[in-house]
Amino acid sequence: MKLEKIILNNFGVYQDNVSISLPQNTDKNICLVDGNNGFGKTTILNAVEYCLFGIKEKYAERLDYINKNVLNSKKPHMSVELKFSHDDKSYSLKRSVEPINDYVETHSDIEEKVELIEDGIEVQNVENRINEILPMEN
Repeated sequence: MKLEKIILNNFGVYQDNVSISLPQNTDKNICLVDGNNGFGKTTILNAVEYCLFGIKEKYAERLDYINKNVLNSKKPHMSVELKFSHDDKSYSLKRSVEPINDYVETHSDIEEKVELIEDGIEVQNVENRINEILPMEN
């Protein structure tokens, strides 16, 4: 799996849309992220993991990932989208959270959606396909 782009929308410290394009140099298989403490490096890693696998056990509620400024708005929403390639196929994976009630107070007031596009075709069983590409245990 080769990660090409990360698109964050109201995820953690990142408010509104933030797009991160990763270098696609075929001679180098590494990308370093540098920055001061508290400026979002770990949030980027958490966003990738969240998009691929959903909520980790230590984050009991999806609300923990929504940008705090947006969470206080009337209709908080959040999403992470990954553009990547694997075995000569291109993918777009998007996991998003939208409110289902007028007032968001707990995780039951929001709904999570996940969508995977593989070479332009929507995948029906997203979790199984992701596990085939990148098993969570690894």
